[in-house]
Amino acid sequence: MRCRSCSTERNTLIVTVRSRLAATLVFFANGIAIGSWAASIPFIKSRLGLTPFQLSAGLFGFSVGAILAMKIAPEVAKKLGAARALKYLMLLFASALLCVFYIQNLGQLVIFLAILGMANGAADVFQSLYGSYVERDALRPMMSSFHGAWSVGCALGSIMFGFAIHHHVPFKMILLLPATMILLVYITVMYLGLNKKGRVDDKHGFKLKDISPEVWFLGGLAGLAMFIEGTVTDWSAIYLLNYLHVTTQFSSVGFTWFMLAMAVTRLVGDQLVGILGEIRLIKISGYLTLTGMALVLSQLDTLVCIIGFVLVGVGIANVIPLAFRAAARNIKCSSINISAAATFGYSMYLMGPPFVGYVAEKTGLDHAFYLMVIAGVGMLVIGPSSIRNTMKYKVDHVQVVK
Repeated sequence: MRCRSCSTERNTLIVTVRSRLAATLVFFANGIAIGSWAASIPFIKSRLGLTPFQLSAGLFGFSVGAILAMKIAPEVAKKLGAARALKYLMLLFASALLCVFYIQNLGQLVIFLAILGMANGAADVFQSLYGSYVERDALRPMMSSFHGAWSVGCALGSIMFGFAIHHHVPFKMILLLPATMILLVYITVMYLGLNKKGRVDDKHGFKLKDISPEVWFLGGLAGLAMFIEGTVTDWSAIYLLNYLHVTTQFSSVGFTWFMLAMAVTRLVGDQLVGILGEIRLIKISGYLTLTGMALVLSQLDTLVCIIGFVLVGVGIANVIPLAFRAAARNIKCSSINISAAATFGYSMYLMGPPFVGYVAEKTGLDHAFYLMVIAGVGMLVIGPSSIRNTMKYKVDHVQVVK
């Protein structure tokens, strides 16, 4: 009897480890795709001769595609399950990267980004939902480490792009490496097997209008952090080119260090929650974000600006995982809550960069970057209360620390 119990515990541990590794790789693959695309933006802008407003129009296509995908994601999850949907999306990401070179005009860019946005929007919901299942089964917090894997993927995608440009690799071949890496991740995930419990467990069929105000506030909190993340992702290279006068080959360094800082902070984020508590961590995150933006906007020196991006990355790193974790606390409707928070949050991530581009067209990108300062202040205002309001739910799978 004892041996049978030990065998059951061992098998459960193996399944949990495999599920966590598979979930981590899914976040990682998504990060590679987005990081590689973000690093290519200055070259696409130069190659097509786009103005900031025209580039914003292209980014708007990404936003529309992602928001549409996030609205239908819960229904897709009910029919396919998050696990199966994620397998298809990894193949779509790899294929999309190989198509970037063939974009010849603004119209094609809008169509391409709409498709990429749909894939990314759906993946954001499915991977966060699947991550919450793995976290719940493991009886320990894991969401920050999953998002850390995404940040590592983003940084790696950007580094690979910069390395290839530095060594004069033809643009047509540059994105072949990240696409190949995503395919290798896909094969590995297929071998590990995504947990079949990736099918949604909500049985109440809530509509978005039934979502509680606390979830919308969590979406707003995530959205403010994502607004900053999206703006840095899409505009940091242009900012360094225009105001710090770096070379094109060096332009993605701010984004790379920003993502590396996010990755490291998220990888230790679960430990930080245990040490500081969620409320205190949110407050510290807001102060670090504002300090970083002060350095970025000072334009004193390229190194100072990069340090600023690093502090911003550290500041917003754990805000999004904390918001999604809090949204999933009510386990009776976790997938709907995550989808609602993600829809609102990623809307800010997606609509933010085009809006920043519009403001930059009118006032200059340096003035437009003050919008990130406003977002940082907003995080400090609504963050602590938004997290605190969800602590009334009993959480068996994650220890909540005030």
